[in-house]
Amino acid sequence: MERTDFILSYRVYAKLAKQPNMAQHLFAKGVVEVEYRRVSCKYGNLLLKIHEHSKYPHYLAIVVMNQGGATDILAVEVYEEETKEWISMRRAYGAVFDLSSPPSGELNVRLLTSARAETKWVQSDKAVIPAEWKAGATIETDI
Repeated sequence: MERTDFILSYRVYAKLAKQPNMAQHLFAKGVVEVEYRRVSCKYGNLLLKIHEHSKYPHYLAIVVMNQGGATDILAVEVYEEETKEWISMRRAYGAVFDLSSPPSGELNVRLLTSARAETKWVQSDKAVIPAEWKAGATIETDI
């Protein structure tokens, strides 16, 4: 079975307990196994959120959101205009991808996706992340 990380807030994690007074027992376990099933996403375009721990311009982390019910994101890259090269982002955990010393300027993003046994790169026709991005910002793409 493939492993997936679900990173939950304290409040949401507490709601996993069957009874409110049992939440402390759940917190004591830390990491727990969760059984789930995918459901299709009705939202059309992919959203990227600049993670709160991002530090302009020295560290960039993005959260891939609304990726659709049957699509997995395998890799994320950003395009460096100066060198005309794609730079791989590291998968930090779950749907968070990061990069130390990201290139300056507007950034285009491409994602390696897998759906129904088909793997392909998808990307926008224009820059997705603005030159002076800010931690916490959510960006709607045309992907």
